[in-house]
Amino acid sequence: MTRQGYKLSSKIQKTTKNITLWKNEKCIVEVNDNTPAIPVNLDEEVHGYVFGGKGRLVVDTIVETAKGAIGEPVERTINSSFLMLGNAEIIQESLKPMEEEDFTSLEIKTKKEFIDKAEDLLDQFFEGSSGRHRRSTFNKRDGFVFAFPNEKDKLDILVCNDSKLIYTAPDKVFVSKRNKEILKSRGEVVISKPGKSIFVSNGQCSSVHIHNS
Repeated sequence: MTRQGYKLSSKIQKTTKNITLWKNEKCIVEVNDNTPAIPVNLDEEVHGYVFGGKGRLVVDTIVETAKGAIGEPVERTINSSFLMLGNAEIIQESLKPMEEEDFTSLEIKTKKEFIDKAEDLLDQFFEGSSGRHRRSTFNKRDGFVFAFPNEKDKLDILVCNDSKLIYTAPDKVFVSKRNKEILKSRGEVVISKPGKSIFVSNGQCSSVHIHNS
């Protein structure tokens, strides 16, 4: 499998301020000032960036049910390179060219080291053994996709577009769309929507709660 035409640019930039890459009532993704950023191009057009850290990720993966709140939020300080695909135009005014000497103040010491890590991340995203991240192309109208390396050498994936959000990690899968939410964690699945909550444990429906919206 290939990257479907996605390539890294040869021009490395850096952020000129703290930037909120995505924010809604369920999620926020931020990248810090003075962070290296290398464009990800498709057909010579910028479709995203690989950032060299640092930043912050917060996802509200709590599901409200008739039994009360279930789940825990994701609150994570980003300390490694991560990928963003989507409407890159929103941040281009907050970037400027990065010089070789700029790396001396960062954990990534050289331009080559940063490019190598960015190449590895892009390969992992598009060519992972599970194949679940691969697609022919990612249309910028689809919203944003973020990929964050985790402690198990896998990728945590965040997909967000308007009111729709999908977050996948080794210990949980969370889906939110308008008033409906699904949380899979620790072998259990919780589905909640106005007026109804469904709990599934080990493949068996353990309880259904009907309640007032």
